[in-house]
Amino acid sequence: MSDSLSAYDSIIPQALLSAFASLNISCIADLISIPPTALFRRLPKGCTSLHEVKDAIASVRNAMASRGYKADELCQELEEEEEGAERVMCGIGALDALLGGDFGRKGKGKVVEIAGDSGSGKTVLALHIVLAHLTAHPNASTLWLDTTGDFVPEQVVPLLEAHNDACARKGEVTVLERIHLHLAFQVNDAYSALASLHTTLAQDTHVKPRIVVVDTITALIGPLLTAASSEGTSRHAIMTDFMRNLRMLAQLHGLSVLVLNNSTRSLPNNPVSIFPNTVRKPALGPSFAFLSDVTLWLALPPDKVENREEHIDDCTERRVAEVFRSKVSASGRWCSFWIRRGAVVAV
Repeated sequence: MSDSLSAYDSIIPQALLSAFASLNISCIADLISIPPTALFRRLPKGCTSLHEVKDAIASVRNAMASRGYKADELCQELEEEEEGAERVMCGIGALDALLGGDFGRKGKGKVVEIAGDSGSGKTVLALHIVLAHLTAHPNASTLWLDTTGDFVPEQVVPLLEAHNDACARKGEVTVLERIHLHLAFQVNDAYSALASLHTTLAQDTHVKPRIVVVDTITALIGPLLTAASSEGTSRHAIMTDFMRNLRMLAQLHGLSVLVLNNSTRSLPNNPVSIFPNTVRKPALGPSFAFLSDVTLWLALPPDKVENREEHIDDCTERRVAEVFRSKVSASGRWCSFWIRRGAVVAV
């Protein structure tokens, strides 16, 4: 409301407003800064009562006050809001649980690093997450930044069959149209795509981007980190700035950002992994791990996991997903998942 007392003529009698004006009291700060008794003594005699002055001050304070909330009611409202938020999930309960229940949700974005060796299932998992979300949410779209030129749209069509949702069967063309492929062989290409994404998100469009995939961040940033000395330092800053831009978009618009990262050697073993025979780690250096919300490591199953799990069939390959580091869930946890003919499947 306005700071002028005249805006409160519905709760302060006109005669009292005129009396306040005679004392050059025309704004709220002037009124509430004077004790009621002192104010009453300054007013013309007989124009009002001390009780009326106190009521006027109390009414103005109540009108200015912010709404109060009970803690339990506020927590319940927040829980209901989160339950109703649009979540990005892969549909494999164990995998979703590793990241705190989802890979991101509307109003609460995440930057998820999915790292691993070639053939570990990074692109397969990212594509599964995208297709699962687009088939369930016809108003959602995806920006896929292809940094290597290896994305083949024709290979996506057979994968839709792995999603049994009716939307996948009836509207697979719509799903494909909502995967916006952008080639980004240079960092400037990626920045251009992100700028266009920001513009799209600011517009009132029917279909909104909900997922961003960078496949792979290694091909985009890795060549910049090979330089040494001061030039290497400035190029390292490019990596940090790019990831901060992704985080800003994720937090500002509630996006799920999947950043795929390759691997490098970690000898004699990777101390972050709970499996002692892990001799690989995410590429791009140790500082990169702190630029995302979660680092999810994908790998072939260690022997002890393979021996403990039941064999499915010759067409189904087992993979292990392990949380190396997380700001949104517990680290040091893992689960198995399965890939059949290039698609993540529930068994």
